[in-house]
Amino acid sequence: MKKQFHVPAAHHEWNYLTGVGPSAPVPSNEPLEPKCNFKPGWKVKRMHATIQPENQRLEHTAHVEKRREANEEVRRAQLTEKATYNGFNPIRCEEFDPSKNRDRPQGRKSLPERPAPPPEVVAKMEAQRFHKAEARKHLLATEGLTPQQKGPSVRDNFSGIQ
Repeated sequence: MKKQFHVPAAHHEWNYLTGVGPSAPVPSNEPLEPKCNFKPGWKVKRMHATIQPENQRLEHTAHVEKRREANEEVRRAQLTEKATYNGFNPIRCEEFDPSKNRDRPQGRKSLPERPAPPPEVVAKMEAQRFHKAEARKHLLATEGLTPQQKGPSVRDNFSGIQ
């Protein structure tokens, strides 16, 4: 039996090439703007002098150099104070008077309202301080700034063999 009434489906009327149907754009009265995916002049080859890619690095280097020059005297004073604080040069094993290099008043730092210790306590503290300084000088002169290995070595195992 043949169908007498043929009703075409709605999707048969859609023309996807002309934009009729669900894929059709929404009609508007605004003019279309051209798409610009690239910046203007993207096809032109620019010279290195025009781009100057190293400017940011050079500006940072100049800023660091200016800051270093501004703080150079303060840093030198701090390093000198640290190097001359204890009165002993471990590299040359020389002693010198550290009081010539310090700007602060000499003596023990104490609060003004604190009473001074008795003379025998002061003498004991000075003796301890002297012995500790002498022991440190001896240690630095004999072993250097880094401690030496004190355990047995491979050479000790074969020292008796001749």
